[in-house]
Amino acid sequence: VDAHVVAVLRSLASRLSAGGVLVVKENKPCAAGGGGGGAAPGLAFRVDTPSGPHGRYDVTRPDEHHEWLFACAGLEVEHAESGCVGGEVTAWVLVRRAGGG
Repeated sequence: VDAHVVAVLRSLASRLSAGGVLVVKENKPCAAGGGGGGAAPGLAFRVDTPSGPHGRYDVTRPDEHHEWLFACAGLEVEHAESGCVGGEVTAWVLVRRAGGG
């Protein structure tokens, strides 16, 4: 799954114009109520499995893991906000890493 995320981020980054940014938002449904399977809120992965005919897998990752994925894709965090909407949302503004890597 991480390889797919990195591939998509690389593809998007390659299409950024000079000075362009990529905004990523992560919902953390377990942030307010714990629910990380015993781990501290925000430190655990969470996978919601599909239900119904149009179900999909939703993967919630810790912020640190997102930042690692961004770096693997050649992006760097220009700005981040965490704790929005009662602690359930983190948002990042990403730019291509200097040197194009």
